[in-house]
Amino acid sequence: MNLTATIEEARPDALLTWRGHVLAGWVFEGYRRFEIEPVAPGRSRVTHVEDVHGVLAPLFGLALGGRVRTSHDALNAALKARAEASS
Repeated sequence: MNLTATIEEARPDALLTWRGHVLAGWVFEGYRRFEIEPVAPGRSRVTHVEDVHGVLAPLFGLALGGRVRTSHDALNAALKARAEASS
């Protein structure tokens, strides 16, 4: 899927958000947020949020929902492994 995306916020070691759409936001729009919060010395919490909406969003969920979930789980596991390896 070709998606036009724009980074909305970028704060090193803290936050990255982007929003992208296909044709127009009302057709299909996705929002992604990665936030890193220190929770204790040497420990952080990473929050990964994705929101999709628009008239094609239900079809996207039906057609690709399982693959997207698998991909997100793999990304989150890789982030966790990399963070734990560098501590």
